[in-house]
Amino acid sequence: MGYHTTSAIERLWKQTIQESATKCWLPQIFVNKLGYACIYYHGINMLVHRFSAHVFHGLDLKSDLQANHKRECPNRHCWNPDHIYVGNQKENMQDAVIAGTHPKPPWIRKHNEQIISSSSPIRKDLGNNQK
Repeated sequence: MGYHTTSAIERLWKQTIQESATKCWLPQIFVNKLGYACIYYHGINMLVHRFSAHVFHGLDLKSDLQANHKRECPNRHCWNPDHIYVGNQKENMQDAVIAGTHPKPPWIRKHNEQIISSSSPIRKDLGNNQK
């Protein structure tokens, strides 16, 4: 680890609370509107869990891969490397759906309800064409 990485970890660690029940490392720093903590590192503002994946799991910051929280981690701003894995967007969305933390967008729910509903014009048209 280089000096800047060690320095960033030390700064972050001083501002982190370890939650005993979940074993999450929760930084007491800026959290964006989506619930992710951010840190300034190598001239860029980045998500803390991405920084953790870079330091502890070797995530290349220029790659298309991302830092994903494991399903059992309930905190978006956690940076415990045991709670994070390097993966892709598809894996992240699958985990979120399974964990129940990423509901379907309202337009998809509405579309599904219309198809299922017997009063739906789509359903009626399908019924009229069947002979």
